[in-house]
Amino acid sequence: HETDQMAVLHLYARPPRPSALAPVPQKLAEVVLRCLEKSPEKRFQSVEELQAALSDAVSQARASEHSEHLAIGV
Repeated sequence: HETDQMAVLHLYARPPRPSALAPVPQKLAEVVLRCLEKSPEKRFQSVEELQAALSDAVSQARASEHSEHLAIGV
């Protein structure tokens, strides 16, 4: 049964890495996967914790993007 298979996947299968679906900075991919953890203890425990992780991911992506532009002279 398709519904049973979907339930099993939802409960036990790990989601694909975001970078397998689209180009996503590594740090942001880690935040997304942590949000999707099966175990509540492994997820962010507060909005503030999630916000800090997202802010860090964005800062790191911007710094990486800036250094790439410097490296190629853009």
